[in-house]
Amino acid sequence: MMNVDTKRVYLSVKLILPLLVMGVMVSSIQTPVHQKPNSPIIMIVTVDWEVGNEEALRDTIPDSTRAILRLFKKHDIKATFLAECDSIVNMFEYEDLVNEILADGHEIGFHFHLICWLQTETQMKTSIEYAKEEAGRYNIDLKSFRAGCFEITPKYLELLKEAGFHVDLSEREGTPHWLNNGMLELPLTHLKKWHILNYYLNFYNRDMEKIVNEKYKDGTDIFVLYFHQWNIVKDEKLLNYMDNFFSYIEKKYNVKYITCKEAYRMFYTDKENNDSISHGDP
Repeated sequence: MMNVDTKRVYLSVKLILPLLVMGVMVSSIQTPVHQKPNSPIIMIVTVDWEVGNEEALRDTIPDSTRAILRLFKKHDIKATFLAECDSIVNMFEYEDLVNEILADGHEIGFHFHLICWLQTETQMKTSIEYAKEEAGRYNIDLKSFRAGCFEITPKYLELLKEAGFHVDLSEREGTPHWLNNGMLELPLTHLKKWHILNYYLNFYNRDMEKIVNEKYKDGTDIFVLYFHQWNIVKDEKLLNYMDNFFSYIEKKYNVKYITCKEAYRMFYTDKENNDSISHGDP
């Protein structure tokens, strides 16, 4: 027969012990599983290379593009420029800029805004074939795609695959995964707050460092970042912030910048489970 004090201790242990065990379990789940000492974090930098939503921005394309190229060269960044090629603008007409982007070792992919306006399969195929033809003038074999406003249809994805594309970047949020058609999906890295707000890894905000740090603590070591080249025109302080951001992550982490093509080569899927992704050096 337990006395009152003994019974209290017994009940306390009985109640608290499961909570302690649960706490250990939660802690072990939250512990990052990725890192060997000094293993790199992968940063996939993408630029929606386009005219923007104002005609006046068209005249800023050369200067803004070259400013970004200088920044990338300073940080030894290999990026993916997703060139808009539709009835709004054909970025492949900027021959000098295309050649400069390629000369610096960047990838050029395809960016298209008007998918929701295409009513037939023929129209969809024509939009893809036109972009491939324009890119072909520079011996570019287009492999990566992002839909404008992140709006894409299953049929367009199917046609991209048939046209030889390997990577889609049209999902706004999530983690890298394989699509059913065999293409690699690279969604934007995002940080969810209060179950409502998402903070994306782009330069529309000034919380980029926070996003990287918090995602890294949760085990993320692959980051997909995007912006438009005209962002630096509309925000005069942005280029300096970008410079500081890249300097910050390079000092804090062992960063490896890769293109979308390189990401495709780096990833592989377990034959037993098509959703499984792992990686090694490209």
